[in-house]
Amino acid sequence: MKIGLFGLFLACILSGCAFLFGAKEPKIETVASIYKYYNRKHIDTAKVIFLIPTYLDSLKLQSSKGMEVGFRPIQFRLFAPDGSIAAQHVSCEGFLKQFKVLETFPPTNIMPIDSFLTLENELKMVDIGVKAIEPKPGFSLFIYSQVWTGKFGTNYLNNLLEYSQKHSITNVYIFNTDER
Repeated sequence: MKIGLFGLFLACILSGCAFLFGAKEPKIETVASIYKYYNRKHIDTAKVIFLIPTYLDSLKLQSSKGMEVGFRPIQFRLFAPDGSIAAQHVSCEGFLKQFKVLETFPPTNIMPIDSFLTLENELKMVDIGVKAIEPKPGFSLFIYSQVWTGKFGTNYLNNLLEYSQKHSITNVYIFNTDER
């Protein structure tokens, strides 16, 4: 038993949190490899949209919720029917369940939201060369997702997909931001 625990401890030290959460080193993905990943995880690929490749650099230069500059790959943004931001969560704020973020509708915001975010601007980042979208009237949920975030990212995604069904959110998009 002690040898097993020591082995797990050693593996964590040598590989960091990636070992525990199944995260991998980010790499260039193809649309086909991204769809293959989501299919393997039983996630509806009809909801998957893609970031315009050049926009990833822009996201890396944004601050988020008053934090330092840098893209937070695991996050969601919920837009109200009028296109304004209703809720926003980034993983570095803490776990969804720990802070009871998804126990209300719209979700509870732990930190102040970035009021400059709008549905109109979010839609400008969608790579319509891969898949165009036209949201219907109602709430729009964008769940940022990547192949390399592993189990943690997949659990976050599944929790939000369940939440969107429970609250009948009209437009739900899995916004893939892997580099391709």
